[in-house]
Amino acid sequence: MSALKSLPEVETAGWYVRTRRTDEDDDGSIVSNSGVELADHYAYAHTYGNAIAALTCEAINVARETGIGPAELRRQRDELRDAVEAAIDEFAIGTFNAARRARVVEFLRAAIAKTEGKS
Repeated sequence: MSALKSLPEVETAGWYVRTRRTDEDDDGSIVSNSGVELADHYAYAHTYGNAIAALTCEAINVARETGIGPAELRRQRDELRDAVEAAIDEFAIGTFNAARRARVVEFLRAAIAKTEGKS
């Protein structure tokens, strides 16, 4: 099991990302501060701080749920897209015999298996 699955669940609190508050932990622990403390950067922090905090929160929670990080999710998405595009190309040829069908099914199953941690 990936260490990412042991991350705590997080939530946004304005510009901050903190661990989700529970009965045992009323405050949560801050894990990210997306604000800027310098006065002349207030407008930047006000404009983007909440959005950055929300994105950070989502990234942490998705990594926690799936056990994989953003780069691996992107790679898996790309492989699945390539597999589906190849299947569409095979269907578009029009002469889709049993051997071609078996090859496409095998290719698609292999792509799905990679998303499940199987190779």
